[in-house]
Amino acid sequence: MREHGRVLAGAREAVDALARTPGVVQSVLTGSVRPNAVSKVTELGFADRLDLDVGGYEDGVYSKAALLELARSRAGDRYGVPFPERATVYIADSPRDVQAAHIAGSPIIAVATGSATEAELRAAGADAVLPTLADTAAVLNAVAALTDS
Repeated sequence: MREHGRVLAGAREAVDALARTPGVVQSVLTGSVRPNAVSKVTELGFADRLDLDVGGYEDGVYSKAALLELARSRAGDRYGVPFPERATVYIADSPRDVQAAHIAGSPIIAVATGSATEAELRAAGADAVLPTLADTAAVLNAVAALTDS
């Protein structure tokens, strides 16, 4: 994974910056089963900045919207505070992710690093669209704007 895995430009810097932001909890939402997801983020050097215990994993038959709601619930249980829908920002890269965020009631920052273009992500209804994660300030500003922080 370390040799062939790919970390998107700016991803490490964005995760690091968000990890230093008071009140922010970061995790993953993935179609991978938990052991595979944990292995991937560990090998790529992200595990120490993420709370992997509250993530949403494909450990059964769940939609991404259900996984997002499950992750929010897990975070609330773990930290003893509610994680309201509007305070839980999903950062993803596909129109289906945008749809999942809408179903779960969460704002979404869509990043055009997958197969979807910026125009497609906007048309899907993303709350914010970024071309990449390379502009850390843009990522932080989008999170702040969507959570009113």
